Amino acid sequence: MITVRAFDSTVPTLQPPDKSASVVNQTTPNNSSQSSASRLIGLELGDFHLLRHLGTGGMSSVFLAQQKSLHRQVALKLLKPELLENEEDETYLKRFSQEAAAAAALNHPNIVQVYSIGEEQGYHYIAQEYVQGVNVRQFIDKHGPLDLKLAISLLRQTASALQKAGEIGIVHRDIKPDNILLNRKGQVKVADFGLARVVRQGNKMNLTQAGTTLGTPLYMSPEQVHGEDLDQRSDIYSLGVTCYCMLAGKPPFEGDNAVTIAMKHINDKPVPLSKHRPDLPAELARMIDKMMAKDRRKRYTDCQEILNELKRLFPKAIPSTEPIVKDWETNYELPATQPFQWSFAKMAGMLILSAVVVAGLAGALAWSQRPGDVFVETVSKPAQKTPDDQYILALNQGEDGEEALRSLIENPADFQAFPDQYRKYKKHAQLRLAHIYLVKGLYAEALRLFTDVTETNFPNEEKVFNSQAQAGEIIAHALLGHYEEVDRLQEVYQLKNLLPQLNADEIDLISTSLEKTGLALPAKQKLYAERYPSLSLVFE
Repeated sequence: MITVRAFDSTVPTLQPPDKSASVVNQTTPNNSSQSSASRLIGLELGDFHLLRHLGTGGMSSVFLAQQKSLHRQVALKLLKPELLENEEDETYLKRFSQEAAAAAALNHPNIVQVYSIGEEQGYHYIAQEYVQGVNVRQFIDKHGPLDLKLAISLLRQTASALQKAGEIGIVHRDIKPDNILLNRKGQVKVADFGLARVVRQGNKMNLTQAGTTLGTPLYMSPEQVHGEDLDQRSDIYSLGVTCYCMLAGKPPFEGDNAVTIAMKHINDKPVPLSKHRPDLPAELARMIDKMMAKDRRKRYTDCQEILNELKRLFPKAIPSTEPIVKDWETNYELPATQPFQWSFAKMAGMLILSAVVVAGLAGALAWSQRPGDVFVETVSKPAQKTPDDQYILALNQGEDGEEALRSLIENPADFQAFPDQYRKYKKHAQLRLAHIYLVKGLYAEALRLFTDVTETNFPNEEKVFNSQAQAGEIIAHALLGHYEEVDRLQEVYQLKNLLPQLNADEIDLISTSLEKTGLALPAKQKLYAERYPSLSLVFE
Protein backbone atom coordinates (compact mmCIF):
# COMPACT_ATOMS: atom_id res chain seq x y z
CA MET A 1 0.00 0.00 0.00
CA ILE A 2 1.29 3.43 -0.92
CA THR A 3 0.62 6.29 1.44
CA VAL A 4 1.28 9.63 -0.15
CA ARG A 5 2.27 12.43 2.18
CA ALA A 6 4.52 14.08 -0.29
CA PHE A 7 2.17 15.65 -2.77
CA ASP A 8 -0.38 18.37 -2.61
CA SER A 9 -3.74 16.66 -2.76
CA THR A 10 -4.89 18.63 -5.76
CA VAL A 11 -3.31 19.34 -9.09
CA PRO A 12 -1.92 22.89 -9.10
CA THR A 13 -3.63 25.41 -11.31
CA LEU A 14 -1.96 28.27 -13.08
CA GLN A 15 -2.70 31.92 -12.79
CA PRO A 16 -3.29 33.84 -16.02
CA PRO A 17 0.04 35.00 -17.42
CA ASP A 18 1.28 38.17 -15.78
CA LYS A 19 2.35 40.42 -18.63
CA SER A 20 5.10 41.87 -16.50
CA ALA A 21 6.35 38.59 -15.09
CA SER A 22 9.29 36.42 -15.85
CA VAL A 23 8.50 32.87 -16.76
CA VAL A 24 8.94 30.78 -13.66
CA ASN A 25 7.47 27.60 -12.26
CA GLN A 26 4.41 29.48 -11.23
CA THR A 27 1.59 27.80 -9.33
CA THR A 28 -1.25 29.60 -7.70
CA PRO A 29 -0.11 30.49 -4.19
CA ASN A 30 -2.49 30.27 -1.29
CA ASN A 31 -3.42 33.45 0.50
CA SER A 32 -0.98 32.96 3.35
CA SER A 33 2.00 32.35 1.08
CA GLN A 34 0.98 35.27 -1.12
CA SER A 35 0.74 37.53 1.91
CA SER A 36 4.06 36.31 3.27
CA ALA A 37 5.78 36.86 -0.06
CA SER A 38 4.28 40.32 -0.46
CA ARG A 39 5.90 41.40 2.79
CA LEU A 40 9.29 40.76 1.25
CA ILE A 41 8.80 43.19 -1.65
CA GLY A 42 11.41 45.94 -1.39
CA LEU A 43 13.72 43.85 0.80
CA GLU A 44 17.46 44.24 0.21
CA LEU A 45 19.25 40.89 0.33
CA GLY A 46 22.90 41.76 -0.17
CA ASP A 47 23.35 42.59 -3.85
CA PHE A 48 19.68 41.96 -4.66
CA HIS A 49 16.67 44.26 -4.34
CA LEU A 50 13.33 42.40 -4.46
CA LEU A 51 10.97 44.10 -6.91
CA ARG A 52 8.00 41.81 -7.37
CA HIS A 53 6.69 38.39 -6.36
CA LEU A 54 6.55 36.07 -9.36
CA GLY A 55 5.26 32.83 -7.90
CA THR A 56 5.34 30.29 -5.10
CA GLY A 57 5.96 26.56 -5.34
CA GLY A 58 6.30 23.75 -2.86
CA MET A 59 9.88 24.57 -1.89
CA SER A 60 10.43 28.22 -2.65
CA SER A 61 9.10 31.62 -3.54
CA VAL A 62 10.42 33.37 -6.63
CA PHE A 63 10.91 37.11 -6.97
CA LEU A 64 11.96 39.45 -9.71
CA ALA A 65 15.01 41.16 -8.27
CA GLN A 66 17.51 43.76 -9.35
CA GLN A 67 21.15 42.77 -8.99
CA LYS A 68 22.61 46.12 -8.07
CA SER A 69 26.27 45.55 -8.91
CA LEU A 70 25.57 44.40 -12.49
CA HIS A 71 22.36 46.36 -13.09
CA ARG A 72 20.49 43.33 -14.32
CA GLN A 73 17.23 41.67 -13.45
CA VAL A 74 17.32 38.15 -12.05
CA ALA A 75 14.81 35.62 -10.82
CA LEU A 76 15.65 35.19 -7.14
CA LYS A 77 14.44 31.93 -5.66
CA LEU A 78 14.15 32.02 -1.86
CA LEU A 79 14.06 28.73 -0.03
CA LYS A 80 11.13 28.53 2.37
CA PRO A 81 12.51 29.03 5.90
CA GLU A 82 10.36 26.25 7.34
CA LEU A 83 12.38 23.71 5.33
CA LEU A 84 15.34 24.44 7.57
CA GLU A 85 13.57 24.02 10.90
CA ASN A 86 15.12 20.69 11.81
CA GLU A 87 18.35 19.21 13.07
CA GLU A 88 19.54 18.28 9.58
CA ASP A 89 19.86 21.89 8.40
CA GLU A 90 23.63 21.71 7.95
CA THR A 91 23.50 18.55 5.84
CA TYR A 92 20.59 19.88 3.81
CA LEU A 93 22.30 23.20 3.08
CA LYS A 94 25.54 21.48 2.12
CA ARG A 95 23.62 19.31 -0.34
CA PHE A 96 21.75 22.38 -1.56
CA SER A 97 25.00 24.23 -2.25
CA GLN A 98 26.60 21.28 -4.02
CA GLU A 99 23.64 20.71 -6.31
CA ALA A 100 23.14 24.40 -7.06
CA ALA A 101 26.82 24.62 -7.97
CA ALA A 102 26.34 21.72 -10.36
CA ALA A 103 23.34 23.47 -11.90
CA ALA A 104 25.38 26.65 -12.29
CA ALA A 105 27.94 24.66 -14.27
CA LEU A 106 25.29 23.81 -16.88
CA ASN A 107 26.13 26.27 -19.62
CA HIS A 108 23.66 25.60 -22.43
CA PRO A 109 21.48 27.91 -24.55
CA ASN A 110 18.34 25.97 -23.60
CA ILE A 111 18.93 25.97 -19.85
CA VAL A 112 18.08 28.79 -17.45
CA GLN A 113 21.46 29.90 -16.17
CA VAL A 114 22.10 29.83 -12.43
CA TYR A 115 24.25 32.83 -11.50
CA SER A 116 24.91 32.41 -7.82
CA ILE A 117 23.71 31.05 -4.51
CA GLY A 118 23.97 32.66 -1.12
CA GLU A 119 22.41 33.54 2.20
CA GLU A 120 21.39 36.93 3.55
CA GLN A 121 19.39 37.74 6.67
CA GLY A 122 18.55 34.06 7.11
CA TYR A 123 17.21 33.67 3.57
CA HIS A 124 18.94 31.11 1.37
CA TYR A 125 18.62 32.06 -2.28
CA ILE A 126 19.49 31.08 -5.80
CA ALA A 127 19.89 33.87 -8.36
CA GLN A 128 19.16 32.75 -11.89
CA GLU A 129 18.47 34.06 -15.37
CA TYR A 130 15.27 36.10 -15.76
CA VAL A 131 13.34 34.97 -18.85
CA GLN A 132 10.52 37.05 -20.28
CA GLY A 133 7.89 35.10 -22.12
CA VAL A 134 5.52 32.28 -21.19
CA ASN A 135 5.88 28.69 -20.10
CA VAL A 136 4.50 25.81 -22.15
CA ARG A 137 1.55 25.33 -19.80
CA GLN A 138 0.52 28.96 -20.24
CA PHE A 139 0.90 28.66 -24.00
CA ILE A 140 -1.29 25.55 -24.12
CA ASP A 141 -3.89 27.21 -21.89
CA LYS A 142 -4.12 30.12 -24.30
CA HIS A 143 -3.59 28.49 -27.70
CA GLY A 144 -4.53 24.85 -27.21
CA PRO A 145 -2.46 21.88 -28.46
CA LEU A 146 0.73 22.73 -30.34
CA ASP A 147 1.12 22.27 -34.06
CA LEU A 148 3.64 19.77 -35.37
CA LYS A 149 6.38 22.25 -36.20
CA LEU A 150 6.37 23.94 -32.81
CA ALA A 151 6.09 20.65 -30.91
CA ILE A 152 9.13 19.19 -32.68
CA SER A 153 11.09 22.37 -32.05
CA LEU A 154 10.33 22.34 -28.33
CA LEU A 155 11.04 18.61 -28.06
CA ARG A 156 14.38 19.02 -29.79
CA GLN A 157 15.47 21.97 -27.67
CA THR A 158 14.38 20.37 -24.40
CA ALA A 159 16.05 17.08 -25.26
CA SER A 160 19.24 18.96 -26.05
CA ALA A 161 19.15 20.59 -22.60
CA LEU A 162 18.50 17.27 -20.87
CA GLN A 163 21.30 15.59 -22.79
CA LYS A 164 23.73 18.24 -21.60
CA ALA A 165 22.59 17.68 -18.01
CA GLY A 166 22.78 13.92 -18.34
CA GLU A 167 26.35 14.10 -19.59
CA ILE A 168 27.45 15.52 -16.25
CA GLY A 169 25.18 13.33 -14.15
CA ILE A 170 22.32 15.70 -13.35
CA VAL A 171 18.76 14.37 -13.37
CA HIS A 172 16.16 17.13 -13.45
CA ARG A 173 13.36 15.11 -11.77
CA ASP A 174 10.63 17.66 -12.45
CA ILE A 175 10.27 18.03 -16.21
CA LYS A 176 6.81 19.40 -16.97
CA PRO A 177 5.26 22.13 -19.14
CA ASP A 178 5.55 24.66 -16.29
CA ASN A 179 9.34 24.23 -16.22
CA ILE A 180 9.81 24.63 -19.97
CA LEU A 181 9.99 28.34 -20.65
CA LEU A 182 9.69 30.06 -24.01
CA ASN A 183 11.03 33.47 -24.89
CA ARG A 184 9.49 35.58 -27.62
CA LYS A 185 11.55 33.91 -30.34
CA GLY A 186 10.34 30.46 -29.38
CA GLN A 187 13.64 29.52 -27.71
CA VAL A 188 13.32 26.98 -24.93
CA LYS A 189 14.79 27.62 -21.49
CA VAL A 190 14.48 24.68 -19.12
CA ALA A 191 14.15 25.89 -15.54
CA ASP A 192 15.04 24.42 -12.13
CA PHE A 193 17.93 22.25 -13.26
CA GLY A 194 19.47 20.52 -10.28
CA LEU A 195 17.16 22.20 -7.80
CA ALA A 196 14.53 19.47 -7.88
CA ARG A 197 17.22 16.98 -7.04
CA VAL A 198 18.41 19.09 -4.15
CA VAL A 199 15.15 19.54 -2.37
CA ARG A 200 13.83 16.04 -2.96
CA GLN A 201 16.84 13.97 -2.19
CA GLY A 202 17.10 11.89 0.96
CA ASN A 203 18.99 8.78 2.00
CA LYS A 204 16.55 6.73 -0.05
CA MET A 205 13.42 8.51 -1.06
CA ASN A 206 10.02 6.99 -1.52
CA LEU A 207 6.43 8.12 -1.43
CA THR A 208 5.97 7.28 2.21
CA GLN A 209 8.50 9.84 3.44
CA ALA A 210 6.66 12.53 5.34
CA GLY A 211 7.40 16.04 4.19
CA THR A 212 9.10 15.00 0.95
CA THR A 213 7.99 16.59 -2.30
CA LEU A 214 8.73 14.49 -5.35
CA GLY A 215 7.56 16.75 -8.09
CA THR A 216 4.35 16.93 -10.05
CA PRO A 217 2.49 13.61 -10.17
CA LEU A 218 1.03 14.41 -13.58
CA TYR A 219 4.47 13.97 -15.18
CA MET A 220 6.52 11.66 -12.96
CA SER A 221 7.99 8.33 -14.00
CA PRO A 222 6.90 5.00 -12.49
CA GLU A 223 10.30 4.54 -10.86
CA GLN A 224 9.98 8.00 -9.33
CA VAL A 225 6.63 6.99 -7.86
CA HIS A 226 8.28 3.88 -6.39
CA GLY A 227 11.10 5.96 -4.89
CA GLU A 228 13.81 4.14 -6.84
CA ASP A 229 17.15 5.53 -7.90
CA LEU A 230 16.72 7.73 -10.96
CA ASP A 231 18.74 8.33 -14.09
CA GLN A 232 18.23 10.27 -17.30
CA ARG A 233 15.56 7.81 -18.42
CA SER A 234 13.25 9.18 -15.73
CA ASP A 235 13.54 12.63 -17.29
CA ILE A 236 12.87 11.05 -20.69
CA TYR A 237 9.60 9.60 -19.35
CA SER A 238 8.56 13.00 -17.99
CA LEU A 239 9.53 14.61 -21.29
CA GLY A 240 7.34 12.08 -23.11
CA VAL A 241 4.39 12.91 -20.85
CA THR A 242 5.06 16.60 -21.44
CA CYS A 243 5.09 16.07 -25.22
CA TYR A 244 1.82 14.13 -24.96
CA CYS A 245 0.35 17.11 -23.11
CA MET A 246 1.70 19.57 -25.69
CA LEU A 247 0.06 17.68 -28.53
CA ALA A 248 -3.14 16.48 -26.84
CA GLY A 249 -3.72 19.60 -24.77
CA LYS A 250 -3.84 17.59 -21.53
CA PRO A 251 -1.68 15.02 -19.70
CA PRO A 252 -2.25 11.31 -20.36
CA PHE A 253 -3.29 10.62 -16.77
CA GLU A 254 -5.55 12.72 -14.59
CA GLY A 255 -7.31 12.10 -11.31
CA ASP A 256 -8.83 13.58 -8.18
CA ASN A 257 -5.67 13.30 -6.10
CA ALA A 258 -1.98 12.56 -6.23
CA VAL A 259 -2.32 8.89 -5.31
CA THR A 260 -4.74 8.19 -8.15
CA ILE A 261 -2.50 9.89 -10.67
CA ALA A 262 0.66 8.21 -9.37
CA MET A 263 -0.90 4.76 -9.59
CA LYS A 264 -2.00 5.38 -13.16
CA HIS A 265 1.61 6.06 -14.11
CA ILE A 266 2.46 2.62 -12.72
CA ASN A 267 -0.46 0.56 -14.04
CA ASP A 268 -2.47 2.28 -16.78
CA LYS A 269 -1.89 2.72 -20.49
CA PRO A 270 -2.56 6.20 -21.86
CA VAL A 271 -5.17 6.83 -24.53
CA PRO A 272 -3.23 6.60 -27.82
CA LEU A 273 -2.09 10.02 -28.92
CA SER A 274 -3.55 9.33 -32.36
CA LYS A 275 -7.04 9.40 -30.81
CA HIS A 276 -6.48 13.01 -29.81
CA ARG A 277 -4.43 14.03 -32.85
CA PRO A 278 -5.03 11.88 -35.93
CA ASP A 279 -3.19 14.51 -37.96
CA LEU A 280 0.18 13.69 -36.37
CA PRO A 281 2.77 11.50 -38.09
CA ALA A 282 2.72 7.95 -36.75
CA GLU A 283 6.50 8.16 -36.25
CA LEU A 284 6.16 10.98 -33.74
CA ALA A 285 3.42 9.15 -31.80
CA ARG A 286 5.66 6.09 -31.71
CA MET A 287 8.56 8.14 -30.34
CA ILE A 288 6.43 9.53 -27.55
CA ASP A 289 5.10 6.06 -26.71
CA LYS A 290 8.67 4.81 -26.41
CA MET A 291 9.62 7.73 -24.15
CA MET A 292 6.65 6.85 -21.91
CA ALA A 293 7.37 3.13 -21.61
CA LYS A 294 6.63 1.86 -18.09
CA ASP A 295 9.81 -0.20 -18.12
CA ARG A 296 12.74 2.20 -18.31
CA ARG A 297 14.77 -0.41 -20.22
CA LYS A 298 12.35 0.02 -23.14
CA ARG A 299 12.82 3.79 -23.34
CA TYR A 300 15.55 5.66 -25.13
CA THR A 301 18.89 5.22 -23.39
CA ASP A 302 19.58 8.94 -23.40
CA CYS A 303 18.32 12.10 -25.04
CA GLN A 304 20.93 11.93 -27.78
CA GLU A 305 18.99 8.98 -29.21
CA ILE A 306 15.89 11.20 -29.29
CA LEU A 307 17.80 13.95 -31.06
CA ASN A 308 19.20 11.51 -33.61
CA GLU A 309 15.75 10.12 -34.36
CA LEU A 310 14.22 13.59 -34.71
CA LYS A 311 16.96 14.53 -37.15
CA ARG A 312 16.31 11.37 -39.16
CA LEU A 313 12.52 11.65 -39.20
CA PHE A 314 12.07 15.41 -39.45
CA PRO A 315 15.23 16.87 -41.01
CA LYS A 316 13.43 19.87 -42.49
CA ALA A 317 10.71 20.42 -39.92
CA ILE A 318 12.20 23.59 -38.45
CA PRO A 319 13.94 26.04 -40.82
CA SER A 320 16.74 27.63 -38.83
CA THR A 321 15.88 31.20 -39.84
CA GLU A 322 12.09 31.06 -39.39
CA PRO A 323 10.53 32.33 -36.17
CA ILE A 324 8.71 29.49 -34.41
CA VAL A 325 6.27 31.53 -32.36
CA LYS A 326 4.76 34.65 -33.83
CA ASP A 327 2.04 35.67 -31.42
CA TRP A 328 3.48 36.22 -27.95
CA GLU A 329 2.02 38.91 -25.79
CA THR A 330 5.28 40.83 -25.61
CA ASN A 331 4.28 44.24 -24.31
CA TYR A 332 5.46 43.56 -20.78
CA GLU A 333 5.38 46.37 -18.27
CA LEU A 334 8.42 46.40 -16.04
CA PRO A 335 8.22 47.72 -12.47
CA ALA A 336 8.17 51.45 -11.89
CA THR A 337 11.68 51.26 -10.49
CA GLN A 338 12.93 50.22 -13.92
CA PRO A 339 13.03 53.13 -16.42
CA PHE A 340 13.66 50.92 -19.45
CA GLN A 341 11.62 48.27 -21.25
CA TRP A 342 14.30 46.11 -22.79
CA SER A 343 17.10 44.11 -21.16
CA PHE A 344 19.61 46.96 -21.30
CA ALA A 345 21.26 45.92 -18.07
CA LYS A 346 22.51 42.75 -19.70
CA MET A 347 23.46 44.64 -22.84
CA ALA A 348 25.29 47.31 -20.92
CA GLY A 349 27.26 44.78 -18.95
CA MET A 350 28.29 42.94 -22.10
CA LEU A 351 29.19 46.08 -24.04
CA ILE A 352 31.20 47.52 -21.22
CA LEU A 353 32.96 44.20 -20.78
CA SER A 354 33.84 44.29 -24.48
CA ALA A 355 35.34 47.72 -24.11
CA VAL A 356 37.37 46.61 -21.12
CA VAL A 357 38.72 43.61 -23.02
CA VAL A 358 39.70 45.74 -26.00
CA ALA A 359 41.59 48.12 -23.75
CA GLY A 360 43.28 45.29 -21.91
CA LEU A 361 41.96 46.52 -18.60
CA ALA A 362 40.72 44.70 -15.53
CA GLY A 363 38.20 46.02 -13.09
CA ALA A 364 34.86 45.54 -11.52
CA LEU A 365 31.84 46.06 -13.74
CA ALA A 366 29.79 48.15 -11.38
CA TRP A 367 28.25 51.56 -11.74
CA SER A 368 26.14 54.07 -9.93
CA GLN A 369 22.55 53.49 -8.81
CA ARG A 370 22.06 56.71 -6.89
CA PRO A 371 18.98 58.75 -7.75
CA GLY A 372 18.95 62.34 -8.88
CA ASP A 373 20.14 64.35 -11.84
CA VAL A 374 23.18 62.83 -13.50
CA PHE A 375 24.30 66.26 -14.67
CA VAL A 376 25.75 68.55 -12.03
CA GLU A 377 27.10 72.03 -12.43
CA THR A 378 30.42 71.25 -10.84
CA VAL A 379 32.44 68.25 -11.93
CA SER A 380 35.07 67.18 -9.45
CA LYS A 381 38.65 67.03 -10.59
CA PRO A 382 40.14 63.70 -11.65
CA ALA A 383 41.59 61.66 -8.83
CA GLN A 384 44.27 60.02 -11.00
CA LYS A 385 47.13 61.44 -13.03
CA THR A 386 46.76 59.39 -16.20
CA PRO A 387 43.67 58.63 -18.33
CA ASP A 388 43.99 54.87 -17.99
CA ASP A 389 44.30 55.07 -14.21
CA GLN A 390 41.25 57.35 -14.09
CA TYR A 391 39.25 54.91 -16.17
CA ILE A 392 40.25 51.98 -13.98
CA LEU A 393 39.25 54.07 -10.96
CA ALA A 394 35.81 54.59 -12.54
CA LEU A 395 35.46 50.85 -13.11
CA ASN A 396 36.16 50.11 -9.48
CA GLN A 397 34.49 53.02 -7.71
CA GLY A 398 30.99 51.61 -7.59
CA GLU A 399 28.67 54.47 -6.65
CA ASP A 400 31.32 57.05 -7.53
CA GLY A 401 32.07 55.54 -10.92
CA GLU A 402 29.73 57.78 -12.86
CA GLU A 403 31.31 60.92 -11.50
CA ALA A 404 34.79 59.60 -12.25
CA LEU A 405 33.76 58.92 -15.85
CA ARG A 406 32.43 62.43 -16.32
CA SER A 407 35.61 63.79 -14.78
CA LEU A 408 37.63 61.96 -17.40
CA ILE A 409 35.39 63.08 -20.26
CA GLU A 410 35.07 66.73 -19.28
CA ASN A 411 38.58 67.59 -18.08
CA PRO A 412 40.89 67.11 -21.08
CA ALA A 413 43.29 69.79 -19.86
CA ASP A 414 44.17 67.69 -16.84
CA PHE A 415 45.44 64.92 -19.11
CA GLN A 416 47.14 67.03 -21.80
CA ALA A 417 50.45 65.26 -21.17
CA PHE A 418 48.87 62.04 -22.52
CA PRO A 419 47.04 63.07 -25.72
CA ASP A 420 46.88 59.65 -27.42
CA GLN A 421 45.96 57.81 -24.27
CA TYR A 422 43.35 60.43 -23.40
CA ARG A 423 41.69 60.19 -26.84
CA LYS A 424 41.23 56.43 -26.43
CA TYR A 425 40.13 56.37 -22.81
CA LYS A 426 37.77 59.26 -23.29
CA LYS A 427 35.90 57.04 -25.79
CA HIS A 428 35.92 54.16 -23.33
CA ALA A 429 34.41 56.48 -20.74
CA GLN A 430 31.81 57.87 -23.16
CA LEU A 431 30.61 54.40 -24.15
CA ARG A 432 30.46 53.23 -20.56
CA LEU A 433 28.58 56.33 -19.44
CA ALA A 434 26.17 56.00 -22.38
CA HIS A 435 25.36 52.47 -21.26
CA ILE A 436 24.70 53.72 -17.75
CA TYR A 437 22.32 56.33 -19.10
CA LEU A 438 20.45 53.67 -21.08
CA VAL A 439 19.99 51.63 -17.92
CA LYS A 440 18.74 54.71 -16.07
CA GLY A 441 16.33 55.65 -18.85
CA LEU A 442 18.25 58.76 -19.91
CA TYR A 443 18.01 57.91 -23.57
CA ALA A 444 18.69 61.38 -24.99
CA GLU A 445 21.86 61.75 -22.92
CA ALA A 446 22.99 58.29 -24.02
CA LEU A 447 22.31 59.19 -27.65
CA ARG A 448 24.45 62.31 -27.35
CA LEU A 449 27.40 60.26 -26.15
CA PHE A 450 26.96 57.50 -28.74
CA THR A 451 26.74 60.11 -31.51
CA ASP A 452 29.91 61.83 -30.33
CA VAL A 453 31.79 58.53 -30.53
CA THR A 454 30.47 57.65 -34.00
CA GLU A 455 31.66 61.01 -35.31
CA THR A 456 35.27 60.20 -34.37
CA ASN A 457 37.77 58.92 -36.92
CA PHE A 458 39.38 55.90 -35.29
CA PRO A 459 42.59 54.07 -36.16
CA ASN A 460 41.97 50.53 -37.42
CA GLU A 461 42.79 48.94 -34.08
CA GLU A 462 40.07 50.99 -32.39
CA LYS A 463 37.22 50.39 -34.86
CA VAL A 464 35.40 48.44 -32.17
CA PHE A 465 34.47 51.79 -30.61
CA ASN A 466 32.65 52.71 -33.80
CA SER A 467 30.61 49.50 -34.06
CA GLN A 468 29.55 49.69 -30.42
CA ALA A 469 28.59 53.34 -30.75
CA GLN A 470 26.64 52.82 -33.97
CA ALA A 471 24.69 49.96 -32.43
CA GLY A 472 24.03 52.07 -29.33
CA GLU A 473 22.90 55.01 -31.44
CA ILE A 474 20.33 52.88 -33.31
CA ILE A 475 19.02 51.41 -30.04
CA ALA A 476 18.77 54.82 -28.35
CA HIS A 477 16.83 56.26 -31.30
CA ALA A 478 14.42 53.32 -31.15
CA LEU A 479 13.87 53.90 -27.43
CA LEU A 480 13.13 57.54 -28.11
CA GLY A 481 10.62 56.58 -30.80
CA HIS A 482 12.72 58.03 -33.62
CA TYR A 483 11.83 55.25 -36.02
CA GLU A 484 12.53 57.19 -39.22
CA GLU A 485 16.05 57.80 -37.88
CA VAL A 486 16.49 54.11 -37.03
CA ASP A 487 15.54 53.29 -40.61
CA ARG A 488 17.97 55.87 -41.96
CA LEU A 489 20.85 54.74 -39.77
CA GLN A 490 20.47 51.05 -40.60
CA GLU A 491 21.17 52.11 -44.19
CA VAL A 492 23.92 54.63 -43.42
CA TYR A 493 25.79 52.31 -41.04
CA GLN A 494 25.29 49.28 -43.30
CA LEU A 495 23.88 47.40 -40.34
CA LYS A 496 24.03 44.06 -42.16
CA ASN A 497 27.82 44.33 -42.25
CA LEU A 498 27.90 45.57 -38.68
CA LEU A 499 26.05 42.59 -37.19
CA PRO A 500 29.02 40.15 -37.27
CA GLN A 501 30.95 42.58 -35.04
CA LEU A 502 28.26 42.59 -32.33
CA ASN A 503 27.82 40.20 -29.45
CA ALA A 504 24.62 38.25 -28.80
CA ASP A 505 23.16 40.86 -26.43
CA GLU A 506 23.76 43.72 -28.86
CA ILE A 507 22.16 41.70 -31.66
CA ASP A 508 19.11 40.99 -29.49
CA LEU A 509 18.64 44.71 -28.79
CA ILE A 510 19.17 45.58 -32.45
CA SER A 511 16.51 42.99 -33.35
CA THR A 512 14.06 44.59 -30.96
CA SER A 513 14.85 48.04 -32.38
CA LEU A 514 14.14 46.89 -35.93
CA GLU A 515 10.95 45.13 -34.85
CA LYS A 516 9.70 48.27 -33.12
CA THR A 517 10.60 50.30 -36.20
CA GLY A 518 8.87 47.80 -38.48
CA LEU A 519 5.69 48.09 -36.43
CA ALA A 520 5.84 51.88 -36.69
CA LEU A 521 6.75 51.79 -40.40
CA PRO A 522 4.90 48.74 -41.81
CA ALA A 523 6.21 49.36 -45.33
CA LYS A 524 9.70 48.50 -44.05
CA GLN A 525 8.83 45.09 -42.64
CA LYS A 526 9.45 43.11 -45.81
CA LEU A 527 12.74 44.92 -46.41
CA TYR A 528 13.99 44.20 -42.89
CA ALA A 529 12.91 40.56 -43.00
CA GLU A 530 14.76 40.00 -46.29
CA ARG A 531 17.82 42.04 -45.34
CA TYR A 532 18.28 40.54 -41.86
CA PRO A 533 17.13 36.89 -42.06
CA SER A 534 19.45 35.83 -39.24
CA LEU A 535 17.56 38.08 -36.79
CA SER A 536 14.25 36.21 -37.25
CA LEU A 537 12.32 39.46 -36.86
CA VAL A 538 8.72 39.26 -35.62
CA PHE A 539 6.39 42.12 -36.55
CA GLU A 540 3.33 41.30 -34.43
